[in-house]
Amino acid sequence: AGATMGGAAASFALLEFRVRYTPARPGESICAVGEHPSLGCWDPAHSLKLRQPREEPGVWVSLAPVSVPSGVSIQYKYLLFHEGRFERWEAIDGNRIIAASGVGRVGGSLRPAADEFDVLAPSPAIGSRPSGAGPTLGGGGDGDGATGVSGQPAAYEAGVSEGGSILVVAYILPLLITREVETAGWVIEWNLDSVLARRASAGRAEGRRVVWIGCPGIPVAPADRQSLTEALAHFSAVPVYLEPKTHEEFYAGFCRSFLWPVFHNVIKAGAYSPSAWRAYCAVNRLFADTVVEVYERGDMIWAHDYHLLLLPSYTLRHLRTATVGLFLHTPFPSSEIFRTICVRDELLRGMINADVVGFHLFEYARHFLTCCKRQMGLDLKEQKVPAAGGSGDVFLTVRDNERTVVVVISHAGIEPSTLEQVEYASCKADPFRDANLASASGHHPHGLPTLSLSPELPDRFMTARRGSSPTTLRQPGMPGVPAATPHPPTHLVPTQLSNPTSALVRSPLLSALPSPIARNLSDATAQVLLTRLDELTAAGRALIISIDEMERLKGMPLALLGFEHLLRTEGDVGATLVQVGLKARNFTPAVQQDYEAVRAEIAEISARIEASHPGACIVIELPTISVTQRLQLWRRASVTLFTPVREGLNTFPLEAVFARREMPPGVTVLSEFACCCRVLNGALRINPWGTEAVARTLATALRMGGPEREARRARDMEFVRNNTAAAWAERFVLDLQAASQDKPHDAQWDTIGFGLAGFHRAGWRTDFTALDTTDVLAAYRRARRRAIFVDWGGTLVNIEDGFSPLLVEYYRDRLSPSLFSCLEQLASEPRNLLMVLSGQGCEAMDAAFSGLSSASFAAEHGCFYRLGSLPGVRRPLVGGWRQLIEGLDFSWKESARAVMEAYTARTNGAQTHVKGSSLVWKFDEVDPEFGMMQAKEMGVHLNTVLENYPVSIISGKGYVEVRPSGINKGAMVDHVVSQLYAQAGGVDFILCIGDDSADEFMFQALHKRYAAKHAAAPPALFTCVVGRKPSAARYYVNDANEVLELFQSLGLHSTRSNRNLSTSDLNGMGRGRALTASGRGIRRNPLATSLDGSAMRAAIAPAALHGAAPCGSMLGGSGLPSSTVNTAGLGLPSRALPEPPRLATIASSPPPAERVSLGSEQSEPASTLGVRLG
Repeated sequence: AGATMGGAAASFALLEFRVRYTPARPGESICAVGEHPSLGCWDPAHSLKLRQPREEPGVWVSLAPVSVPSGVSIQYKYLLFHEGRFERWEAIDGNRIIAASGVGRVGGSLRPAADEFDVLAPSPAIGSRPSGAGPTLGGGGDGDGATGVSGQPAAYEAGVSEGGSILVVAYILPLLITREVETAGWVIEWNLDSVLARRASAGRAEGRRVVWIGCPGIPVAPADRQSLTEALAHFSAVPVYLEPKTHEEFYAGFCRSFLWPVFHNVIKAGAYSPSAWRAYCAVNRLFADTVVEVYERGDMIWAHDYHLLLLPSYTLRHLRTATVGLFLHTPFPSSEIFRTICVRDELLRGMINADVVGFHLFEYARHFLTCCKRQMGLDLKEQKVPAAGGSGDVFLTVRDNERTVVVVISHAGIEPSTLEQVEYASCKADPFRDANLASASGHHPHGLPTLSLSPELPDRFMTARRGSSPTTLRQPGMPGVPAATPHPPTHLVPTQLSNPTSALVRSPLLSALPSPIARNLSDATAQVLLTRLDELTAAGRALIISIDEMERLKGMPLALLGFEHLLRTEGDVGATLVQVGLKARNFTPAVQQDYEAVRAEIAEISARIEASHPGACIVIELPTISVTQRLQLWRRASVTLFTPVREGLNTFPLEAVFARREMPPGVTVLSEFACCCRVLNGALRINPWGTEAVARTLATALRMGGPEREARRARDMEFVRNNTAAAWAERFVLDLQAASQDKPHDAQWDTIGFGLAGFHRAGWRTDFTALDTTDVLAAYRRARRRAIFVDWGGTLVNIEDGFSPLLVEYYRDRLSPSLFSCLEQLASEPRNLLMVLSGQGCEAMDAAFSGLSSASFAAEHGCFYRLGSLPGVRRPLVGGWRQLIEGLDFSWKESARAVMEAYTARTNGAQTHVKGSSLVWKFDEVDPEFGMMQAKEMGVHLNTVLENYPVSIISGKGYVEVRPSGINKGAMVDHVVSQLYAQAGGVDFILCIGDDSADEFMFQALHKRYAAKHAAAPPALFTCVVGRKPSAARYYVNDANEVLELFQSLGLHSTRSNRNLSTSDLNGMGRGRALTASGRGIRRNPLATSLDGSAMRAAIAPAALHGAAPCGSMLGGSGLPSSTVNTAGLGLPSRALPEPPRLATIASSPPPAERVSLGSEQSEPASTLGVRLG
């Protein structure tokens, strides 16, 4: 089972671990760890736990097979835990290596010989294989005798994967990728600064495989892309390669220069570029294509950040049933700022097309919900989403065409276990410097171990060298990838920041800044800086440390101004400010213009401080900073200072709290605009714009006593330990899974709309299809009694406004000539009942449909009606409007109107409309949120005032309506159909068409009526909604134009072969009036006599009883006659007639005089009996 990964087919295998170990103490356990995410990426905290089966004492096996790429070597080792705490690595030289070929036995039956803990036996399979080829397990079903890992092919074909996979899609992969100069191999490491790294634990918790999709983060030549793709497959990563020009326009032109400032509430004139927008769309489309290649049925897609807001839209064009989540790591702007984006609808629609949208803070989620309400007119509500195996939680949701979009708020954290490993590695990195510092200054006054400020990663992520031979992982035809060494080696060669290769690849070096700002941290500078900080601490000076990017919104100048004010007002406070400025952080370089301006401002302020208080401020500029460097700085800080004016996720404050967990506690001074401000309750909060307030808070932090510091740290550490990055990822995956399970299982999902702004997904019933005109016409021609119910606004005529038809004056113009002629033709058909229903008043319908005498009408949602011609009863529309429910009490209108008028006066833009039977309060022109608040409050007031009246209070999109109870279009249609059964013998054909929520009552009433089995055959029922949208109707048409085309087709079929003429028409023909069929000018032979209904009945009945064809059978038809009938008694010439296979005997019909008309005291006696003439 293969999945295409970056253009290359890659399969996956399932590995099962077995190792022999007899516990020496109670509580010992064995775990497996390796370089693949499924094995914890060499992190003991995320290692794979093994169990000891009862039937095999002394053998430890994996709980379940793990998924790894097939055909690549995997390095791993075993760990010893005691009472749940990591104790040691197994004592072997090097790492164990296994290569899963993906060819093995399925079902867990493959059980090779187990490994021996602390013993690495030579592998005979390795020696017997060709040079350069790694060991392969499962190829012959026997496994590798020296490695207790079995390989099984992963069952991902046709969506059989157990639990599916999680496709994590981000702009940049959470990996650090460099190129070895000597071997031209790829050096790939997990980026510890990325919140997405090491999230395999969330996938393993749900039994899912995790695949990362994103750009490599470095330029890659086309010739090198294949080799990098193969190397990244080892990390379950799929690269997306962008052309340099497209990447420049995408990131620098749109994301960083336009979208990022707007999302931080900064508007820049002229920042939008159409070409940059096209590049943004192209890149999102390319990411979506990669997702489609990797996707298997049952997978869940998790997209990240503002770079990929269009990914849900592009993905759903191909994967209509996929579950997509989107998490935004930046702030979301207020609706007033977001509406300034000229492509706002496209971006917002892309976010809404996701099933779950996540934010770090409720403030950002609230802005998003407001934009959905104001920009898209969507409804917001709280809804309970069922969780797997539980009762579910209540989420904020957005209702989009009966589809639910879940909005979650969850702040990400840090990984304490990973940071502990980083600290452990840094302690071992430079033993010579530790000894020098210990001899020079003795023990640290706060018990801080002397650490070297070096940017190396933990030892298990570094290239380890024993002697001169590095342990590397090499694949056939693939450059070498360095192996991970899980335990601290004897000699380590870390990658220093001054290394030109790594520095140039990961971030550009900066030019020198004016003194006292340093250019960058070389090895010597690092030694001097740390020595200087330790000397300051030993001298009793407190350190205030701040680390931030050098951009405007991070507020670095504000921190310097606050410290300067503190020195000016209180003099020397015994503290030194260490300000570290970064040009780039986690592949996110600062905007060049902001960087230059901020750097100049920092240089000016720091120069003033240095002139007035020498040595009180140290400013350092770095290209970037590693986790190790930050932790060593945080551990030396008595106070940490963060002064952003607007920011997204920033884990630096969390790291600062964690770094001093086992030391005398420090104090965190945090801007109230920082993302972490809502979760670090022990921090001192400041408004960075208030210089005096910043100075006072710094003074308070410096003078704070130990007990208060301890209490504040305890509150912050509670969040740091309980809300880790892994827990955050796992929560979101569970929410995404719950949203996936909440989808209707009997719906067929499809995409509708055009363009990025109108494109969205909706779920339909399996029996909801487009209206087939052929079926409608066939049923229409067969039927003798037909009923056609049609809505007015939105169905017969288009409505330009996107809101409810109730809010639109669509009756302002007369009906178009083509529509009026079509309706007149259908209404005048003797077999038809045509009724037009509307929510408008009687006067509006009289004005619009004057001259349409044979049609029936229902106004105000069926409260008033007027009937025209019925099947079998031909009469013009006479009489006035009638009430559906006689004797309605309208005394409530005065009280309801008083309440509405009071709220109209208090709500700018609201209107009160008085109809014949109802009152409507419209607030579609009011601010959406304020209007909804007023509508809810008024609804409560109306319920109290009208409690004892038989009325219904209906709240819709932009209106509140009060009308009599039991009045709706469904009740009206049901009443008319009942009258047809009672007075006209029933109905054979019903066509009901509408477009909005008020018309759903018609569909529901008709379906309910004919849901049960009747003695007589039910009519041919066609319920149809205008526009493809969730509805109770069974069919849909696209717009009002298709309704007109359907009616025109029905009109043509009404006047062709099924033409019916009354005796009045026959009498007129007898007087010389010509009959023209279907408007084609074909003249028929006139009848030579004039007969009334009784005479015609008497003349035709004997012929029918003797089997002869009546005079109305296919007169004037084409073809040679095969039988004749004597028409001399009727004054007609004898002529040949065809065989009568489908003859309708008129004599068997009841006399016309016995038929009772509906809704009129005047009937047309003896004029409706039709004679079929063809």
